[in-house]
Amino acid sequence: MQIDERTYYEEEQRMESRWIWFFFAFFFISILGIGIGILLNEPAEWRIVLLVLGIIVLSDTGVLLLFRSLKLEIAISKKGFHYNFFALFSNKGTIEWNEIEKISLTKSPYRSYGKKYSFKNGQVFTMNTKMGVKMDLKNGRKKFFSVKDIDDFRSSYKKLELPLILEG
Repeated sequence: MQIDERTYYEEEQRMESRWIWFFFAFFFISILGIGIGILLNEPAEWRIVLLVLGIIVLSDTGVLLLFRSLKLEIAISKKGFHYNFFALFSNKGTIEWNEIEKISLTKSPYRSYGKKYSFKNGQVFTMNTKMGVKMDLKNGRKKFFSVKDIDDFRSSYKKLELPLILEG
């Protein structure tokens, strides 16, 4: 993540790729099954078979590319908390320290991937981690960001020597 000033903490979270390969193998086998089923059921034209298989391959490839593109980058500096969530389009932002009323380390409200919104937790950016940073902003909004290494985040935050107390 490109920030003009010194960063005290920086991390990048990507979607874990272990189960994506299971997803890819499952759809590859289903493509073979559909192709064989069409050919064995009744004599079909090769153009139709190739068209159906091509559509399936293109849609599955699109889904795989979407999953592989998911990325959350977070960083803290003297200016504030910087984030960039990318899933086909970028959602960048900086939350300045004077905009935050309360900051705490809490359990993740969701064990999933992506950007969500709820009335209780506000805007949630999560990448399937157990812990993260919850921010209550002075304008009444809430934001949550998942963090991989919570201890490293805590120690980096303390180096900033901000008047905001990090709870948790």
